[in-house]
Amino acid sequence: MQPFIFKTLKKMNKVILLSILSIYLFSCKDFFEEDLQKQEIKIIVPTNNTISTNTNITFDWEDIKGAIEYRIQVASPSFNNSSLFYMDSTVDVSTLVLTLLPNEYQWRVRAENNSSQTNYSDIMNLKIDSSYNLNSQSILLYTPEDNLYSNQSTFNFTWQNLYSADYYQFVLKNGTNWNTASIIIDTLITQANFLNDSTLSEGHYVWSIKAHNNLPSYTNFASENTIHIDLTPPNTPNLNLPNATTTNLFTDSTYLFDWSRASNIGTVQSELIDSLYIYSDTIQTPIFKYLSIQEDTLIKLPHTAGTYYWNIKTFDKAGNESNMPYFKSFIVL
Repeated sequence: MQPFIFKTLKKMNKVILLSILSIYLFSCKDFFEEDLQKQEIKIIVPTNNTISTNTNITFDWEDIKGAIEYRIQVASPSFNNSSLFYMDSTVDVSTLVLTLLPNEYQWRVRAENNSSQTNYSDIMNLKIDSSYNLNSQSILLYTPEDNLYSNQSTFNFTWQNLYSADYYQFVLKNGTNWNTASIIIDTLITQANFLNDSTLSEGHYVWSIKAHNNLPSYTNFASENTIHIDLTPPNTPNLNLPNATTTNLFTDSTYLFDWSRASNIGTVQSELIDSLYIYSDTIQTPIFKYLSIQEDTLIKLPHTAGTYYWNIKTFDKAGNESNMPYFKSFIVL
């Protein structure tokens, strides 16, 4: 019988080893990265020998399967005679916008991951025309960003400083539709920012910029940015359950805490979120904090029996916050 047992054990060991090896190989499959060496970057824009009068240039190339990031290089006037190496950076997207001064440039890109990389793409020649004409150029708005909710009344408006611009037309309107909103400010300024010195009331606003020079030429108005000014704090919420008489509250179990928000009376209805706090008494800092966009949240009860207290504060997207209602106590058994 002894040889039989030995032979059986040997077979079992082989089976076990093969099983472990197959599991290992299967689990390691996800760790093998794509080999990028034989893949080729295909440029979409700007193509070779592009001449542009717009200083905002979109660089775009086809995604490479298995790439984690892309290294893009931009030199001026060329890689062989570079007085300015404008960019040598990695990005995790296959499209980006750069603002370039009028000049000649060359650019190229390659795909990379942790273990391999493609060759650089063919070198693309690019020229930004130094023409003073603004008619075909566009302008970018910076701050405040589009669709901003804020509880501030004054803003530092900033935008792209165009090389060929002599001055800018800044327009701020009250409303959400650029074509129908009423003009509040329409002024000409030479710098690429504007600080409104008069406070704005609660409401919706749109703003934009138009660049001019003395050729004369001008851009179109930039795509406008919207601002939502909300100065009204959310109303105090009402606490429902649990309370001091709630039963079946056991340590480490879960319970659906329930509350209700009062109506939002502001002109601008910002999105609301609640913070729920649990305390071991009514004067200490909270021992638990939960965020919820709903008016009820399933919460795990403390793991130690005793009397606890809870409260809610409501915040809106603009940064306003409500008062807090009176504490409600509950007993964990």
